[in-house]
Amino acid sequence: MFTVIKLYNAVFERIYKLYKLLYYTDFFLETFLLSIMSERQLANLTRQFYHHNKKYITEDNIRSGLKDFEKHIFEKYIPASASEIVILAAGGGREIYSLTKMGYKCYGYESTEKFVTVAADFFKKNEIDARIIHFPVNKVPQHSCDVFIFGWGVYTHLSGESLRVKLLEDAKNNLRENGKIIISFWASNEWMEMKKRLMEKYRRIFGGKFECGSCIKTGCWGKYYTQSEIEDEARKAGLKVDYYSDQRYGHAVLSVE
Repeated sequence: MFTVIKLYNAVFERIYKLYKLLYYTDFFLETFLLSIMSERQLANLTRQFYHHNKKYITEDNIRSGLKDFEKHIFEKYIPASASEIVILAAGGGREIYSLTKMGYKCYGYESTEKFVTVAADFFKKNEIDARIIHFPVNKVPQHSCDVFIFGWGVYTHLSGESLRVKLLEDAKNNLRENGKIIISFWASNEWMEMKKRLMEKYRRIFGGKFECGSCIKTGCWGKYYTQSEIEDEARKAGLKVDYYSDQRYGHAVLSVE
């Protein structure tokens, strides 16, 4: 038995060393790519990902309704007086479909033209009194509302703190009294925090303008956020965080300070 355990430990040690080698190789390759890609290239990568990904515009997805965290937000944090909602990056209309059925008046804006076309056909077919307007990426429409939603996960794909703060400021300027902003994002975790520290060391040694905590593994550019990062960007935009959670999917409700 002693020999078996010794052999097991020897095999495990070799596997662990291989795992570490693969982990650090993967880390350096991804970080190198992030360091040489421009913000325009990163944005194009994300646009291409959504343009070719059909799962967000299927009827099943549109009819799937609000995510659990979205239901929780509307049950607990959105004033009963709220009536008009603007959704930036409205996709194929999933949120609009559900919120319209709940009695809200919704206005959607989306930069991917194919999504706009699919949503228009779906709304017409199902007699939904709503529309999604084709709108430039990284812009906020001037549209007064009670609730401004950055569509599911879109905050994750906004590259650069200055851009994110500017968009939050523009969204804030649309809010009526007691208005709310809803954002959702990839929430950081222990593994990503370790990766962030490695990225900071890489940047000090080799340079690069990439954001620590970002990645391109999913086929698009995205950033993982801690609660303090969300609170800091909200504060810089003149907003406060009414509610934050990293359960099920990172999300937060913001309001004017």
